[in-house]
Amino acid sequence: MPPTPGKSSVTINCRQRINQELEDGDKVTILLKNKNVRASSEEEDWYCRAFGPKRNFMTVRIKYAPIDGIFKAKRNWFVIIKYKMFDEMVKEIAEEGMKFENNMTIELKEEIGDTDLPDYSSRLELPYGTYDC
Repeated sequence: MPPTPGKSSVTINCRQRINQELEDGDKVTILLKNKNVRASSEEEDWYCRAFGPKRNFMTVRIKYAPIDGIFKAKRNWFVIIKYKMFDEMVKEIAEEGMKFENNMTIELKEEIGDTDLPDYSSRLELPYGTYDC
């Protein structure tokens, strides 16, 4: 049922508490996915992160941006990540046959940023846990 004309429409995003947006007696319209329409790559990725093999993974982004021209020459940059998976995740990840090191050395890839100076970054998918660089 489409929203009633003249009534405001509220979009509730995932993980947002319904009781913060709605009052008792408010009507809610739920749109279901049409199973006959192929999912987009974004929808497939979302499903994989919500219910599939990526459901307990976080994305770690590491970025280094030199602040002056000293580093204009081509260099290779590495970062050492100290990582510890949450204890409650260890058994599940081990059952799936995946292993993750506690200390990792990751090379940062060069990207040209907003300035003429390059930025260096990397992106990792790790099971939920703690990390420090």
